[in-house]
Amino acid sequence: MEYRYLIRIVVVLVITITIYLRAGNFLIVDETPKKSDVIVVLAGDYGNRLKFGVNLFKEGYSDHLLFSGGRSAGNTISEAELMTEQSITLGIPVEKIILEDKANSTYENALYSKQLVDKYKFKSAIIVTSNYHMRRSRLVFNKAFQGTGINLTYCSALEKSFTPNGWFTDKYSRDIVFSEYIKIVGYWIEDKL
Repeated sequence: MEYRYLIRIVVVLVITITIYLRAGNFLIVDETPKKSDVIVVLAGDYGNRLKFGVNLFKEGYSDHLLFSGGRSAGNTISEAELMTEQSITLGIPVEKIILEDKANSTYENALYSKQLVDKYKFKSAIIVTSNYHMRRSRLVFNKAFQGTGINLTYCSALEKSFTPNGWFTDKYSRDIVFSEYIKIVGYWIEDKL
């Protein structure tokens, strides 16, 4: 009897440690990009998402960019407007850009982007956000677009400061992992996933 009990404890410990070590990697979802009607770029980082979305556009994965991000407290310009200005300097024609400038959360990014995807009658979209932010984004976007028939592809912009394999050894990565899991649980409790 003692032997079986010890084996169960060891198995539970191994599973717990494995989950802990893989927690950073679990946040990352990165699919192969495919030609889509629009590339939706979520605001909220320091430009990696924008550059990645612009590169996908320039590589021919879509003819439209949709920038999603509202105004932060104290700012006179929305994050979507800021991304628009930056993308124009990167050579993107203004007529290829769609602005969603009301969203102040990932949940709102999904809801307001869906409204524009519906308005323009798009049937497919590439969702671009930071690698560590993609698991939650995918859960939220999948729920928002559920039953629409719109094909979503999730392509992650690399966040160089985030270390998914050794997330627990780096303060920045630890903060991100804890924050993302807290937000996932919060969204689940609020039925946003």
